[in-house]
Amino acid sequence: MSYPNIIYGSFGDEKVTAASAIGGAPLGALMVLPDGRKFRHAKASATAVVAGNLYQQNAYSVISGSADADVLTEGAISSGGVAGSATVIITAGGTATIPVNSLAGGYFFVSSGTAAGECYKIKTNTAGAKSGTCTLTLWENDKFKTTLAAGSSLYGIRQSEYDNVTLTTSDTVSVGSLAGVAPVAASASYYFWVQRAGPAATYTLGTVIVGEPVCVAGTAGGVMQIPPAAADTTGLRIVKQMVAIGDVLNASAATKYSLINLRLE
Repeated sequence: MSYPNIIYGSFGDEKVTAASAIGGAPLGALMVLPDGRKFRHAKASATAVVAGNLYQQNAYSVISGSADADVLTEGAISSGGVAGSATVIITAGGTATIPVNSLAGGYFFVSSGTAAGECYKIKTNTAGAKSGTCTLTLWENDKFKTTLAAGSSLYGIRQSEYDNVTLTTSDTVSVGSLAGVAPVAASASYYFWVQRAGPAATYTLGTVIVGEPVCVAGTAGGVMQIPPAAADTTGLRIVKQMVAIGDVLNASAATKYSLINLRLE
């Protein structure tokens, strides 16, 4: 089955939430409203989503016990991965388990060796026990272009960047790139639309000024006005406080919701 590259929604479609994929759309599907606001199809973590809060891409790895929260420890191909085919068998790390279809919508990439630099979209995966094998199946139109070398082509795997989204955290902690602002509350593990661009009611900290840019705040789920360099007393400004994610359209008092023109894409 194929999907349109862009879903053109109506006003209010962005507030739909569901226990299963909305309209059967894949995670990350782009929806654009008539006024140009942009949203991505996302899934909440085990914690309910709060409207107007800023979310980031997943904080945990489906590979339980892995030292790296984003990808499985670099490993070798077990078998498969033949050019023109859509399946590859990998061996889970010694401390890792991979639940069935936990990587659906995610990515398989070759980190070194034959086919290094190639990246593919995962459609399904079998369960993989610790130190056991796991079969990944790619999307039909995204078959391997280059035959991987079993034992020497090293790989990485990553969940969808819109799976298990969680609140942004302290400036000093980064567990994933920004997913966007939730336009409506959603139950834990529910599917919803997270806003990436256009006007959004957003939780703001401190004083924000109309027309000025905002960045990730030090309080979970919030944004704040980008501080001046003089405010830095550590000698090294935190990266999150240097990147504008939008600008203020309508300013509210601190710890309330302001209208922010998001510019995440």
